[in-house]
Amino acid sequence: MKDNIKREFFRMPIETDIYYRHLDTEKDGKYLKMTTADLSAGGFRCYTETQFEEGALLNCMLIAGYEALPATAQILSSAPGAEKPLLYDTRAIFYKLNDEIRDRVVKYIFSKQRQTHSKFYRRKN
Repeated sequence: MKDNIKREFFRMPIETDIYYRHLDTEKDGKYLKMTTADLSAGGFRCYTETQFEEGALLNCMLIAGYEALPATAQILSSAPGAEKPLLYDTRAIFYKLNDEIRDRVVKYIFSKQRQTHSKFYRRKN
């Protein structure tokens, strides 16, 4: 599965919260929280205390600034992290994300990129 996936979106190191639960969990199942290490309009990477099964589907609410964006994510991989050995390096793609939500994710990423560049240029001058 991983070999067929080609990255088509810009990925940026962004820490933002995602509230999730397994898609097969009952509707009243509790949402858990993870924080992204990087984000793109195609998916995200994070470090988690739980190892996810490859292919698992998650019902997610991505916190993008002041918005909570609904998304379904599919786990690509979840393996012990080299950088953080007590956590799992988890990578996921957004699964069947509609264009409106994807556009809002892109706008959020670009706004974070502008903030980063603005801070950098203010420090240099």
